[in-house]
Amino acid sequence: MPTTTPAKGKEPLVQDALSGGSNSCTPIPGAHKKRLVKPAQNQKSPFLGCRKKEIASKYANEVYDRLCAYGGETKDEINKSKIIDDGKFFIYVRDLADSVRPGAWLSNSTCEMAIRVLAPELAKQKKHVMPLILAVLFPVLQDLTPDIKQHNGHYYLIVLNLKVERFEVMDSLRAKGNRGLIKDYRYNCGFFMLKAIELWNGRKMTAAIDPSDMPNIRKQSTLKWLEWVDNKIQWQKLLF
Repeated sequence: MPTTTPAKGKEPLVQDALSGGSNSCTPIPGAHKKRLVKPAQNQKSPFLGCRKKEIASKYANEVYDRLCAYGGETKDEINKSKIIDDGKFFIYVRDLADSVRPGAWLSNSTCEMAIRVLAPELAKQKKHVMPLILAVLFPVLQDLTPDIKQHNGHYYLIVLNLKVERFEVMDSLRAKGNRGLIKDYRYNCGFFMLKAIELWNGRKMTAAIDPSDMPNIRKQSTLKWLEWVDNKIQWQKLLF
C-alpha cells in the first residue's frame, strides 16, 4: 500500500487503497487514553469531606472530669456501683471510667452498651430496619496481637450497603504499615467506629473525623451514654 511520509510533528498518513491513489488519507489511530475513574466512596480517606469541629459543652466536661476521678487504681466503693443499666445490660463506674479516660482502650462491655444507645437513632435512619433497609452495620473487634492481652484489639466497621450492592469498610487504621494513622488512633479506634456509625448516611460520611476531635468525642459520648433515656440509674447522685 502506498504511504505518505508525514511532516515533522504530524501523524503518519495511509492513502485510501479504494480511492486509487487519491488525496483521501486516513490517520493511523493513536493509543487509547484511559478514562479517569473516580474512586468509590469506600476507597476514599475517612478524613476527606466536610469538617465538623467537635466541641464538648461545659457540662459534658464537668461530668467527664468527675467520672474520670474513679476507675484505675482508685479504691472508692463507687467503682463497684452500676452507672448505666437498662434492665438487660449494665456497666459499672470503674468499667466506664477506664474506657473513656484519655488514652484508654474502649472495653468490650462499654462498646456494646454504646451500640445499644445508638440503636434507636439507627432505626430512625433505616440503617437496619425492614423492609426499607439501606444497610446492615457490622461492628468488628479484631485481635491484632493475640499474644498480648494488655488491650482489647482493634475496632472497625463493615457496612453492607444494599443500595449499591457492596461492602464498605470504615477503619481508622485504613491500611497496614501506615504508622501515622496507627499512632493517632491507637487508643481511639473504638470511638472512631462508633462515630462512623453515627455519621454514615448510606452513601458517605456526613462529616470528617479528625484525630484532634477525639478528646471532645470522648466527653460527648460519655454524657450521651449517661443520659440515655433507658438508663434507670440516677447517675448524677453518684458523680455529684
